[in-house]
Amino acid sequence: MNQGFDRWHPYDETTWSYQIFKRYDDQLGTIGTAHLNALKFSYKVLKEKGATWGDPAVSALETGERFLSSFKTVKDWSDSYNLFDNWVNLNTIVACAANLETYVAALVDLGIRSDPGLLFGAPRSIDGAKLLKNGGAKIDTDPHVTSCTKGDWSARIAGLERLFGPMDPKIKCHHSALEDLRNIRNRVGHAFGRDISNARNHGARAFHDMECLTKEKAHGLASVCRAVARELDRHVLYQHVGDFETIRFFASYHTDKPNLSAMKRAILLKTALGQTGAQLRSKSHLVGLIEYWDAI
Repeated sequence: MNQGFDRWHPYDETTWSYQIFKRYDDQLGTIGTAHLNALKFSYKVLKEKGATWGDPAVSALETGERFLSSFKTVKDWSDSYNLFDNWVNLNTIVACAANLETYVAALVDLGIRSDPGLLFGAPRSIDGAKLLKNGGAKIDTDPHVTSCTKGDWSARIAGLERLFGPMDPKIKCHHSALEDLRNIRNRVGHAFGRDISNARNHGARAFHDMECLTKEKAHGLASVCRAVARELDRHVLYQHVGDFETIRFFASYHTDKPNLSAMKRAILLKTALGQTGAQLRSKSHLVGLIEYWDAI
Protein backbone atom coordinates (compact mmCIF):
# COMPACT_ATOMS: atom_id res chain seq x y z
CA MET A 1 0.00 0.00 0.00
CA ASN A 2 1.50 3.33 -1.05
CA GLN A 3 -1.06 5.76 0.29
CA GLY A 4 0.00 9.37 0.59
CA PHE A 5 -0.43 11.27 3.85
CA ASP A 6 -3.78 12.94 4.52
CA ARG A 7 -4.32 14.40 7.98
CA TRP A 8 -8.04 13.56 8.07
CA HIS A 9 -7.91 10.28 6.20
CA PRO A 10 -6.77 7.25 8.25
CA TYR A 11 -4.05 4.99 6.96
CA ASP A 12 -5.36 2.06 9.01
CA GLU A 13 -8.88 0.70 8.71
CA THR A 14 -9.33 0.89 12.49
CA THR A 15 -7.93 2.94 15.36
CA TRP A 16 -5.10 1.49 17.38
CA SER A 17 -7.48 1.50 20.35
CA TYR A 18 -9.81 -0.81 18.44
CA GLN A 19 -6.91 -3.07 17.53
CA ILE A 20 -6.15 -3.45 21.24
CA PHE A 21 -9.85 -4.10 21.95
CA LYS A 22 -9.79 -6.80 19.28
CA ARG A 23 -6.70 -8.47 20.73
CA TYR A 24 -8.34 -8.73 24.16
CA ASP A 25 -11.55 -9.98 22.57
CA ASP A 26 -9.64 -12.62 20.63
CA GLN A 27 -7.85 -13.70 23.80
CA LEU A 28 -11.18 -14.08 25.57
CA GLY A 29 -12.45 -16.19 22.68
CA THR A 30 -9.35 -18.39 22.85
CA ILE A 31 -9.77 -18.91 26.60
CA GLY A 32 -13.44 -19.76 26.13
CA THR A 33 -12.64 -22.26 23.40
CA ALA A 34 -10.04 -23.94 25.62
CA HIS A 35 -12.61 -24.26 28.41
CA LEU A 36 -15.27 -25.65 26.07
CA ASN A 37 -12.88 -28.26 24.71
CA ALA A 38 -11.82 -29.25 28.24
CA LEU A 39 -15.47 -29.73 29.15
CA LYS A 40 -16.15 -31.91 26.11
CA PHE A 41 -12.98 -33.90 26.68
CA SER A 42 -13.87 -34.60 30.32
CA TYR A 43 -17.22 -36.10 29.41
CA LYS A 44 -15.71 -38.01 26.51
CA VAL A 45 -13.17 -39.67 28.82
CA LEU A 46 -15.86 -40.56 31.38
CA LYS A 47 -17.95 -42.13 28.64
CA GLU A 48 -14.98 -44.14 27.34
CA LYS A 49 -14.34 -45.41 30.87
CA GLY A 50 -17.94 -46.56 31.10
CA ALA A 51 -18.69 -44.30 34.06
CA THR A 52 -22.31 -43.82 35.12
CA TRP A 53 -23.99 -41.03 37.06
CA GLY A 54 -24.20 -43.21 40.19
CA ASP A 55 -20.52 -44.25 40.25
CA PRO A 56 -18.45 -42.92 43.16
CA ALA A 57 -16.63 -39.80 42.01
CA VAL A 58 -13.31 -40.99 43.42
CA SER A 59 -13.43 -44.07 41.19
CA ALA A 60 -14.00 -42.12 37.98
CA LEU A 61 -12.07 -38.88 38.45
CA GLU A 62 -8.29 -38.93 38.46
CA THR A 63 -7.36 -36.04 40.70
CA GLY A 64 -6.12 -35.53 44.22
CA GLU A 65 -7.81 -32.17 44.74
CA ARG A 66 -9.07 -31.80 48.29
CA PHE A 67 -12.61 -30.93 47.20
CA LEU A 68 -13.01 -34.23 45.35
CA SER A 69 -14.52 -35.68 48.52
CA SER A 70 -17.37 -33.18 48.12
CA PHE A 71 -18.64 -35.26 45.21
CA LYS A 72 -20.25 -38.53 46.23
CA THR A 73 -21.05 -39.50 42.67
CA VAL A 74 -20.10 -38.63 39.12
CA LYS A 75 -23.47 -36.85 38.89
CA ASP A 76 -22.46 -34.58 41.81
CA TRP A 77 -19.27 -33.69 39.97
CA SER A 78 -21.17 -33.05 36.72
CA ASP A 79 -23.63 -30.74 38.48
CA SER A 80 -20.71 -28.71 39.86
CA TYR A 81 -19.04 -28.61 36.45
CA ASN A 82 -22.26 -27.22 34.98
CA LEU A 83 -22.27 -24.54 37.68
CA PHE A 84 -18.70 -23.69 36.77
CA ASP A 85 -19.63 -23.51 33.10
CA ASN A 86 -22.40 -21.06 34.00
CA TRP A 87 -19.91 -19.08 36.10
CA VAL A 88 -17.64 -18.89 33.04
CA ASN A 89 -20.54 -17.58 30.95
CA LEU A 90 -21.33 -14.88 33.51
CA ASN A 91 -17.72 -13.79 33.82
CA THR A 92 -17.36 -13.74 30.05
CA ILE A 93 -19.96 -10.96 30.12
CA VAL A 94 -18.03 -9.10 32.84
CA ALA A 95 -14.88 -9.26 30.68
CA CYS A 96 -16.71 -8.22 27.49
CA ALA A 97 -18.40 -5.27 29.18
CA ALA A 98 -15.12 -4.12 30.74
CA ASN A 99 -13.29 -4.44 27.42
CA LEU A 100 -15.96 -2.42 25.61
CA GLU A 101 -16.03 0.27 28.31
CA THR A 102 -12.24 0.58 28.28
CA TYR A 103 -12.26 0.87 24.50
CA VAL A 104 -15.00 3.54 24.46
CA ALA A 105 -13.05 5.56 27.05
CA ALA A 106 -9.92 5.39 24.89
CA LEU A 107 -11.84 6.27 21.72
CA VAL A 108 -13.56 9.30 23.26
CA ASP A 109 -10.25 10.62 24.58
CA LEU A 110 -8.61 10.05 21.19
CA GLY A 111 -11.41 11.71 19.25
CA ILE A 112 -11.33 14.84 21.39
CA ARG A 113 -7.55 15.17 21.35
CA SER A 114 -7.50 14.80 17.58
CA ASP A 115 -10.44 17.13 16.98
CA PRO A 116 -10.77 19.54 19.95
CA GLY A 117 -13.34 21.63 18.08
CA LEU A 118 -15.83 18.89 19.00
CA LEU A 119 -16.04 20.46 22.45
CA PHE A 120 -17.46 23.61 20.86
CA GLY A 121 -19.70 21.94 18.32
CA ALA A 122 -17.25 22.82 15.54
CA PRO A 123 -15.56 19.62 14.33
CA ARG A 124 -12.26 19.99 12.46
CA SER A 125 -12.08 23.69 13.29
CA ILE A 126 -9.05 23.03 15.49
CA ASP A 127 -6.34 20.56 14.51
CA GLY A 128 -5.28 18.58 17.56
CA ALA A 129 -1.90 18.00 15.91
CA LYS A 130 -1.18 21.73 16.20
CA LEU A 131 -1.92 21.68 19.93
CA LEU A 132 0.24 18.60 20.25
CA LYS A 133 3.18 20.39 18.64
CA ASN A 134 2.77 23.88 20.02
CA GLY A 135 1.14 23.23 23.36
CA GLY A 136 -1.68 25.41 24.63
CA ALA A 137 -4.64 24.90 26.88
CA LYS A 138 -4.85 21.53 28.58
CA ILE A 139 -7.81 19.46 27.48
CA ASP A 140 -9.69 17.64 30.24
CA THR A 141 -11.43 14.73 28.56
CA ASP A 142 -12.51 12.99 31.78
CA PRO A 143 -16.03 14.48 32.01
CA HIS A 144 -16.74 13.49 28.42
CA VAL A 145 -15.32 10.00 28.90
CA THR A 146 -17.52 9.59 31.97
CA SER A 147 -20.66 10.69 30.12
CA CYS A 148 -20.00 8.00 27.48
CA THR A 149 -19.06 5.14 29.80
CA LYS A 150 -21.26 5.52 32.89
CA GLY A 151 -24.99 5.15 33.45
CA ASP A 152 -27.40 3.26 31.24
CA TRP A 153 -26.86 2.95 27.52
CA SER A 154 -29.43 5.63 26.70
CA ALA A 155 -27.22 8.09 28.59
CA ARG A 156 -24.04 6.73 27.03
CA ILE A 157 -25.33 6.95 23.48
CA ALA A 158 -26.57 10.48 24.19
CA GLY A 159 -23.09 11.39 25.44
CA LEU A 160 -21.49 9.96 22.32
CA GLU A 161 -23.89 11.85 20.06
CA ARG A 162 -23.30 15.14 21.86
CA LEU A 163 -19.64 14.80 20.93
CA PHE A 164 -19.58 12.97 17.63
CA GLY A 165 -22.99 13.63 16.13
CA PRO A 166 -25.68 11.06 15.28
CA MET A 167 -24.54 7.48 15.71
CA ASP A 168 -25.09 4.77 13.13
CA PRO A 169 -28.62 3.29 13.58
CA LYS A 170 -26.97 -0.13 14.00
CA ILE A 171 -25.66 0.99 17.39
CA LYS A 172 -29.09 2.09 18.59
CA CYS A 173 -30.55 -1.23 17.41
CA HIS A 174 -28.31 -2.93 19.97
CA HIS A 175 -29.60 -0.79 22.86
CA SER A 176 -31.59 -3.58 24.51
CA ALA A 177 -28.71 -6.05 24.31
CA LEU A 178 -26.28 -3.45 25.65
CA GLU A 179 -28.58 -2.91 28.63
CA ASP A 180 -28.66 -6.67 29.22
CA LEU A 181 -24.88 -6.65 29.11
CA ARG A 182 -24.63 -3.76 31.59
CA ASN A 183 -27.15 -5.25 34.04
CA ILE A 184 -25.60 -8.72 34.02
CA ARG A 185 -22.15 -7.19 34.46
CA ASN A 186 -23.38 -5.21 37.48
CA ARG A 187 -25.09 -8.19 39.09
CA VAL A 188 -22.05 -10.40 38.66
CA GLY A 189 -19.56 -7.72 39.63
CA HIS A 190 -21.41 -6.55 42.72
CA ALA A 191 -23.26 -9.63 43.95
CA PHE A 192 -21.72 -12.66 42.26
CA GLY A 193 -24.72 -13.02 39.97
CA ARG A 194 -27.25 -12.89 42.79
CA ASP A 195 -29.84 -10.38 43.98
CA ILE A 196 -27.80 -7.95 46.07
CA SER A 197 -30.89 -6.80 47.99
CA ASN A 198 -31.15 -10.26 49.58
CA ALA A 199 -27.70 -9.84 51.08
CA ARG A 200 -28.99 -6.90 53.12
CA ASN A 201 -31.56 -9.08 54.86
CA HIS A 202 -29.54 -9.96 57.96
CA GLY A 203 -32.22 -12.30 59.26
CA ALA A 204 -32.10 -14.53 56.19
CA ARG A 205 -29.93 -17.63 56.01
CA ALA A 206 -31.09 -18.77 52.57
CA PHE A 207 -28.45 -19.66 50.00
CA HIS A 208 -29.33 -18.07 46.68
CA ASP A 209 -28.20 -19.62 43.43
CA MET A 210 -26.41 -17.45 40.89
CA GLU A 211 -28.43 -16.59 37.84
CA CYS A 212 -28.27 -18.84 34.81
CA LEU A 213 -26.78 -17.54 31.57
CA THR A 214 -26.65 -19.81 28.56
CA LYS A 215 -23.57 -20.02 26.42
CA GLU A 216 -25.68 -18.93 23.44
CA LYS A 217 -26.73 -15.71 25.15
CA ALA A 218 -23.21 -15.02 26.39
CA HIS A 219 -21.86 -15.44 22.87
CA GLY A 220 -24.65 -13.25 21.50
CA LEU A 221 -23.85 -10.41 23.90
CA ALA A 222 -20.13 -10.74 23.12
CA SER A 223 -20.99 -10.37 19.42
CA VAL A 224 -22.93 -7.20 20.20
CA CYS A 225 -19.84 -5.76 21.92
CA ARG A 226 -17.79 -6.42 18.81
CA ALA A 227 -20.41 -4.93 16.49
CA VAL A 228 -20.87 -1.77 18.57
CA ALA A 229 -17.13 -1.22 18.93
CA ARG A 230 -16.61 -1.62 15.19
CA GLU A 231 -19.36 0.83 14.24
CA LEU A 232 -18.19 3.40 16.79
CA ASP A 233 -14.64 3.05 15.54
CA ARG A 234 -15.59 3.53 11.92
CA HIS A 235 -17.54 6.70 12.72
CA VAL A 236 -14.98 8.39 14.97
CA LEU A 237 -11.92 7.31 12.96
CA TYR A 238 -13.11 8.66 9.61
CA GLN A 239 -14.84 11.78 10.92
CA HIS A 240 -12.54 12.96 13.72
CA VAL A 241 -9.27 11.03 14.01
CA GLY A 242 -7.83 10.51 10.56
CA ASP A 243 -4.10 9.81 10.87
CA PHE A 244 -3.73 11.51 14.26
CA GLU A 245 -2.46 8.38 16.00
CA THR A 246 0.60 8.20 13.76
CA ILE A 247 1.23 11.91 14.32
CA ARG A 248 0.99 11.44 18.08
CA PHE A 249 3.35 8.47 17.91
CA PHE A 250 5.84 10.56 15.95
CA ALA A 251 5.65 13.32 18.55
CA SER A 252 5.80 11.14 21.65
CA TYR A 253 8.61 8.80 20.60
CA HIS A 254 11.09 11.58 19.82
CA THR A 255 11.73 10.56 16.26
CA ASP A 256 11.45 14.24 15.40
CA LYS A 257 15.03 15.29 14.57
CA PRO A 258 14.82 18.60 12.63
CA ASN A 259 18.52 18.44 11.73
CA LEU A 260 17.79 15.41 9.54
CA SER A 261 16.02 15.39 6.21
CA ALA A 262 12.37 14.39 6.04
CA MET A 263 13.36 11.14 4.33
CA LYS A 264 15.86 10.18 7.05
CA ARG A 265 13.33 10.98 9.76
CA ALA A 266 10.76 8.94 7.87
CA ILE A 267 13.10 5.94 7.93
CA LEU A 268 13.53 6.32 11.70
CA LEU A 269 9.77 6.63 12.14
CA LYS A 270 9.12 3.60 9.95
CA THR A 271 11.50 1.52 12.09
CA ALA A 272 9.93 2.73 15.34
CA LEU A 273 6.43 1.94 14.09
CA GLY A 274 7.53 -1.50 12.97
CA GLN A 275 8.80 -2.28 16.46
CA THR A 276 5.30 -1.71 17.88
CA GLY A 277 3.67 -4.15 15.47
CA ALA A 278 1.67 -1.37 13.82
CA GLN A 279 0.76 -1.62 10.15
CA LEU A 280 3.76 -0.51 8.15
CA ARG A 281 3.56 2.78 6.30
CA SER A 282 5.30 3.61 3.06
CA LYS A 283 8.21 6.03 3.20
CA SER A 284 6.31 8.48 0.99
CA HIS A 285 3.41 8.46 3.45
CA LEU A 286 5.71 9.15 6.39
CA VAL A 287 7.60 11.86 4.51
CA GLY A 288 4.24 13.54 3.90
CA LEU A 289 3.41 13.27 7.60
CA ILE A 290 6.72 14.83 8.60
CA GLU A 291 6.39 17.64 6.09
CA TYR A 292 2.90 18.31 7.46
CA TRP A 293 4.31 18.37 11.01
CA ASP A 294 7.07 20.79 10.04
CA ALA A 295 4.54 23.12 8.44
CA ILE A 296 2.03 23.41 11.31
